[in-house]
Amino acid sequence: MLELAKTNCVNLVERHFTIPYGKPPPTRQSICDWSNKFQETGCLCNKTAVASVDENTLRSVCTELDYLIDICRVTKGSHTEHF
Repeated sequence: MLELAKTNCVNLVERHFTIPYGKPPPTRQSICDWSNKFQETGCLCNKTAVASVDENTLRSVCTELDYLIDICRVTKGSHTEHF
């Protein structure tokens, strides 16, 4: 969206997507829809998905991340291939 805001050119957005990722860009319609949604709401996220995460789930994820970070710290990153 920043590229579209800077250039106001969908073609450049498509090109700048294709070059680093080597994949077909999103459709022109998708890019325009995302831009409109961002301008209207200030967000591109799916708010229903975010709203469905409860406090316990968030705490579990944070606990798991703390554990994984501790393992990485203790092993100096040598046992991260399983994560």
